Amino acid sequence: MKLTVVPVVLSIVCGLVGLNRASAQALEGATLYNNNCTSCHSYLATSNVRGTTAAQTRAAINANFGNMGQLLLSDAQLQAIAEALSNTPVHVTGQLVSNNGGILTISSAGTQSSVATNANTTVTITGIAATVAGLKAGMAVHVTSVGGTATAIVATIPILHVAGPITAINGVQITLQQTTGPTTFLTDANTKVTVKAKASIVAALKIGMHVTGTTELGTATLITATVPIMHVAGPITAINGAQITIQATTGPVSFATDSNTKVTLTAKASTVAALKVGMHMTGTTELGKATLIAATVPIMHVSGPIMAITGSQITIQTTTGPVTFLIDANTKITLNAKAATLADLKDSQTLAAVTALGTATTVTAKG
Repeated sequence: MKLTVVPVVLSIVCGLVGLNRASAQALEGATLYNNNCTSCHSYLATSNVRGTTAAQTRAAINANFGNMGQLLLSDAQLQAIAEALSNTPVHVTGQLVSNNGGILTISSAGTQSSVATNANTTVTITGIAATVAGLKAGMAVHVTSVGGTATAIVATIPILHVAGPITAINGVQITLQQTTGPTTFLTDANTKVTVKAKASIVAALKIGMHVTGTTELGTATLITATVPIMHVAGPITAINGAQITIQATTGPVSFATDSNTKVTLTAKASTVAALKVGMHMTGTTELGKATLIAATVPIMHVSGPIMAITGSQITIQTTTGPVTFLIDANTKITLNAKAATLADLKDSQTLAAVTALGTATTVTAKG
């Protein structure tokens, strides 16, 4: 009994393994047939050796029938060809790599193989009747074939979700920096775009915007863009035309200004032109351009004996070291509690001054 049962069990197990491998084997066989057999036996769909077994092919090779002795094919490859020549339906699920005039290359389980199509091949894409010509690389496909020719193809379009800041825009091509690395996709007239929750267009997208979206076969169907808002604060260290540089706690930060930049100076509406080096500011920027600047003028209190007076410039010795500031027509000066002028001030007199941006607003001197 054991001698009869064991072979049956082995046959069942091998049969199950064979079913799992049949799809890939048939596709591989179709490729092998196309590469080695078509010159003598026509294309797979119209082959004159349909139904030939692997053993029969091996015998023909061994006998050098029709110069077949030159074929260097393994038993496994011959079996794959036999599977392709059989009339048993083969089912393959994978990703379409290419559609070359109706010859489909499919990647399944890490292996690429080809299958033919003909006028009788039925195709659906996302549940809608279609044609072989409508099949595109990247589609997920389930192919039923007989003898290496597809009888039915069910295709779907994978939807990919993308998210990250825009790092490059090259015409209709956009590149994002995702957490997994750079991702590039195309846009077209059907790409739906919103910027700051308002309907927009691809042309309005800018480098630095953060986007989330979906793509199908490498083309964006939806892009939702937001503009990151950065908060900046620190003293102004340089003004170069419309560009301002401040010294933030993390280091220098530069940004542009334009006619839409809202500026206040000491809590009053002002303009970019009124800003000066040394002022302290807080503000917000979007994509490297200031939207709001609130500037104040730092007030310094200094006191000590006069060390030098050079023109309209006074240097005094404070407890922390020498301090130099300017006097102008708006500086209010008193000497011994009486109104005075710069000319009344002398070396060795002691004074206290209030300065703003290096110019004294008040000077109170004694001596």
